[in-house]
Order: sequence, then C-alpha cells, then structure tokens
Amino acid sequence: MRLYELTYLILPEISEKDLEKIQNELRTFIEQKGGFLEKEEKPVRKKMSPQINEISSAFLGSCDFQLNQEEVKNLERELREKKEIFNFILLNRKEQKTTAKKKRLAPQKIRKTEKKVELSKIEKKLNEILGE
Repeated sequence: MRLYELTYLILPEISEKDLEKIQNELRTFIEQKGGFLEKEEKPVRKKMSPQINEISSAFLGSCDFQLNQEEVKNLERELREKKEIFNFILLNRKEQKTTAKKKRLAPQKIRKTEKKVELSKIEKKLNEILGE
C-alpha cells in the first residue's frame, strides 16, 4: 500500500448534511477497498481566487490515506463521477518514518582566544587609519 493525499473542492450550494455524506462515502470507499485513513479534514468553505468555472467559493476538504495502487484508479473514477466534487488533486506521498535518525554533528574545535587588546591601543590604531 502507498500513502496518498487527496484534496477536493465541493460545490458551494451543498448542504452540511450532504457534505458529511460525501465525506462518509469517501471514507467508506477507501476502507472497503482495504485501505485506511491516516488524517481527515472536514470540508470548510473557502473563497477561490481565481475563480474556477465561474465558481467564486467552494468547500475544501482533504484526507491522507493508504490504499493499493490498483484501487486508486477506481477512486479517481468515483471522484470524477460525483457531480458535487468539481475538482480534485490526488498526490502520491512519501511515507514519513517515525523513527527518524537524528543527524549527529561533529564536535567543533574550540578556538583559543587571543590576548585581549586594550581600548587605548584600538583608539590609537583607529586614529592612524582615519588620519587624525
């Protein structure tokens, strides 16, 4: 199974009840095909700029899930058939390893500080440079 990210736009005239129905249908499709959701965000109304097909706002939803590659094609077909979903993008994501190795830095050498210079010597050198 591979990890995917789906982001979709739903027509703005859809009711809250229908939003939940669409979200449940997506979840059910993924689970029935042997996949599982890792993260799901409830669709929220967003103003679109620029407009797509003369639609100025839409509900934006997204989810991360794992699914077999063969079933992803069926999911894309299902999404295209849904009249309420007018645009979507489906990305193949690389899995993030939870046990990531921390990069160990080599210890830095501590430089010995030179002798401190007296303030009067600094002022004298500045006056020489500036020609005063």
